[in-house]
Amino acid sequence: MNLEDLLPDTGKLTAIHAAEVAIQKTELVSKILDLAFSDKHPISTRAANTIEIIDSKKPELIEPFYLKIIQGFPKFHTSGVKRCLLKIFTRHTDIQNEEMLCLLLNYCFERIASADEEVGVKAYSLLILYNISNREPDLKNELIFAIKDQLPKNSKAFSSLGKRILKKLYKETC
Repeated sequence: MNLEDLLPDTGKLTAIHAAEVAIQKTELVSKILDLAFSDKHPISTRAANTIEIIDSKKPELIEPFYLKIIQGFPKFHTSGVKRCLLKIFTRHTDIQNEEMLCLLLNYCFERIASADEEVGVKAYSLLILYNISNREPDLKNELIFAIKDQLPKNSKAFSSLGKRILKKLYKETC
């Protein structure tokens, strides 16, 4: 099966269909992930979107690839790929592997501090950091500092989400 034929366009229905096919033919999951890792727009974004949908329906098919995905984040140039794959970790912040957790935390803090990063990537990074801070309360003060530092440097969309998260963090730390 030619994967590019499975992902002919960027439509949501196409990604849902491709995810359903991959859930039935699980050997396709690693091939779709490799396509996402190719970081070639637009096919890599289509593949990453499919991986995120597979994870939302059958996370056990994607979980074995979490370390590969997290280690791959710094290499991705396509914002759509980063955004789709980060979305996975907004649902899965219960990572027990310390190496994976540290890599993910560092990447997310770097993304929110990056002047060049798009708002969607920053938003998912903020959500991941907040969700992890609920498990690791020592992160809350660091996250408060990072958000306050970035509010004047970012878009209204970032500021809106940042302020909502700050409000929660203040309640949780006081």
